[in-house]
Amino acid sequence: MPGWVTLEQALKLNPDFKPGWTFDPVTGRWHHPKFGFVEQRVQLDANGMPAFDRVIVGEAPNVNAVVWGTRYEKDDADKRHPITFVGVTIQARPFADNPDGTPSDPAIVYGQPCVMGFNLQGIAGADSAIREASEEAGTGSAVIGIKSLGFHYPNPTFCVTPSELFAIEVDLDKVTGQTDRSELIYRVEYVEVSNLIRRIRKGRHDSVNYRSATANSAFLAWWFQHKYQDFFL
Repeated sequence: MPGWVTLEQALKLNPDFKPGWTFDPVTGRWHHPKFGFVEQRVQLDANGMPAFDRVIVGEAPNVNAVVWGTRYEKDDADKRHPITFVGVTIQARPFADNPDGTPSDPAIVYGQPCVMGFNLQGIAGADSAIREASEEAGTGSAVIGIKSLGFHYPNPTFCVTPSELFAIEVDLDKVTGQTDRSELIYRVEYVEVSNLIRRIRKGRHDSVNYRSATANSAFLAWWFQHKYQDFFL
């Protein structure tokens, strides 16, 4: 069985299952208290007339954060060089289909160079990001500092809401590596940036997919805050 089923199948498995999505006829939206909304919108042409429609998604307030840290290695002249590592969450995403459109069974597992989570409590974005880093990247008390990188849009063709974006620097000697298994996060790996770029370029590494667009967008926004030579010594 795939990692997901239709609502009809779910009700057969458990007649008491209560769907979280509800339709509001006033707004014409499907709402979910945790995930956001779904709505049908119509694109107008140059003359202001309806051209085509599509279904869009609005996510609930959420944060993405790149978790990173630095180690130092000495060269033959005993000079210390910084080596930068990024936390990569190894997580299954059951709703992702195979490239041929068939349901993936088992679920595709992604290497994501950022942590992600909803901010349902409405707390400060930085606090929400630090919480997600602790849950998904095992940072615990290892956080050195956090920096806002503004916002980015996961896929503006159908996802109409942006995600708040942060960079979290950590002490790599203090990270615990513990992750929240309830979210299908198998583990977190702290990967040297040059190695991570090779994995993204190749697309897969050890049966893990490294083409998660939202995560890689966050990584790219973080990457351009640094000097390129820092990663290729």
